[in-house]
Amino acid sequence: MFFYTHLVIALFISIILSINFSNPYLFIFATLVSTLLPDIDTRHSKIGKKWFFRPFQFFLRHRGILHSFIFLIIVSLFLFLFSRTIAFGFLLGYGLHLLLDRINLKTGGIAETILFVLFLLGDLVLVGLIIFMVF
Repeated sequence: MFFYTHLVIALFISIILSINFSNPYLFIFATLVSTLLPDIDTRHSKIGKKWFFRPFQFFLRHRGILHSFIFLIIVSLFLFLFSRTIAFGFLLGYGLHLLLDRINLKTGGIAETILFVLFLLGDLVLVGLIIFMVF
């Protein structure tokens, strides 16, 4: 699945859930960053192309430990010690990435494209509603 499909889905769900947090922007940011993190283990991903993630790729195989729910739970519990908002944002974003990868849609296929367009439209509607409510 392309990185932008992960992002639009994570954005949609994080906007909806952000009302439960005192700092909704931090929650959304943590969700969006963490939804990309599982793919630092491959140089073929958008985030994995960054030079500072190359050492991880030497030690990790793609869809290995970073794509496990055990890793997700351990890191989330660790983050909870510092920030409830960041921990839940991480749990949501990282967890969504893992769940979406389990769906196993063909990257760039018609099903992924439809999913991307639907959630992008949903994001636009939610952002529009937020702007309308603020003004």
